Amino acid sequence: MMKRSLLFQILFAVTALAAQPDPEVPTIEDLLHLKTVGSAFISPDGKWVAYTVNEADFEQDAYITQIWLAGTETKTSFQLTRGQDSASNPKWSPDSRWLAFVSKRGGEKKQIFVIRPAGGEAVALTASESDVSDYEWAPDDKRIVYTASEPESDYLKERAEQVGDFEVVRREYRFSHLWSLDFEKALEKPVKGQQHTNGTSFSVNNFAFSPDGSKIAFSATVNPDLIHRGTSDIYLLAFGNQSIEKIVSQPGPDTNPHWSPDGSQIVFSTQMGRKLYYAWNNELAVVSVSGGELRVLTDDFDEMARLVTWNPDGIYSSKPENGHSFVPPRPGGKAHLAGNKTGQPHGRLFFFERRRQKAGLYRSIACLVEGGVPIGNPGLCS
Repeated sequence: MMKRSLLFQILFAVTALAAQPDPEVPTIEDLLHLKTVGSAFISPDGKWVAYTVNEADFEQDAYITQIWLAGTETKTSFQLTRGQDSASNPKWSPDSRWLAFVSKRGGEKKQIFVIRPAGGEAVALTASESDVSDYEWAPDDKRIVYTASEPESDYLKERAEQVGDFEVVRREYRFSHLWSLDFEKALEKPVKGQQHTNGTSFSVNNFAFSPDGSKIAFSATVNPDLIHRGTSDIYLLAFGNQSIEKIVSQPGPDTNPHWSPDGSQIVFSTQMGRKLYYAWNNELAVVSVSGGELRVLTDDFDEMARLVTWNPDGIYSSKPENGHSFVPPRPGGKAHLAGNKTGQPHGRLFFFERRRQKAGLYRSIACLVEGGVPIGNPGLCS
């Protein structure tokens, strides 16, 4: 399968090259060793950028992803994680002391690990019985919330041993739910943590901590089946009393919630009740944490609005054409361009990924901008 995938990439690349003669046409060997950069996160103190590099491992006949660090002050980068298993989805602790990531690291399931930016041995935090899908740090560093499907039942385990592993489509769903762990306790020994949602009434997708860490906003569908993605609504989970409240309920998908800096509102991606949502660009809308009327921010924006974050400067999003970012600066304001960049804003630092074409091929480049000026090679990032 790996070799077939590589062959398709090579044939596609060679076709593009044939249409654009160039003296620097890559060889087949070059194509087989192409690396892809992605999943970049700036540390909260602004000193590091963690990013992933994906490349082919021909001994394992697989693509392997590892995490690299780039110093914003030293202008140097180095590989942080190694091994036969991929390490992906890096996220910094709010105090910048730890970098978390997801990996199997020799086990059967994907777990959350943490490592110091200076290097050293990674420490496993979770002992989940199913793969960890995603996770977020609490604002105070003390807690991590993650999503994972509920453990496989004894019946399914026994059936797999007797007749092989299979799943009855649209009957045997594995619902995704929210779990949390105490960071300091997990450093001592991997834990399963506390489960906060359960059952078959919904399956959790995106989620985000409130600024004070007391609540989680999340989107969820009636089940994990892709055909039901239009059922996604927005919920609030309060850690104090473990209550769950639906604050956005309408036809069409409502997803990807992000909190306002003061914790009073939530911005999210929406189709605003359109039943034929798959034929329309999505909107960005804001709702109070207590629910109520929705306010659309992108009525005058004729593009697909991809939400990035909400910080004191405004709501950052991106559009697919040319990778522009735009900001509706205040409630009721119109969207305006924030530059030809998409990525992670962090004060004066802004990370983005750029795809540059050379000899008919595209390659991904990690760029870091400070005060509008690229850090590193300006020719690559401008």
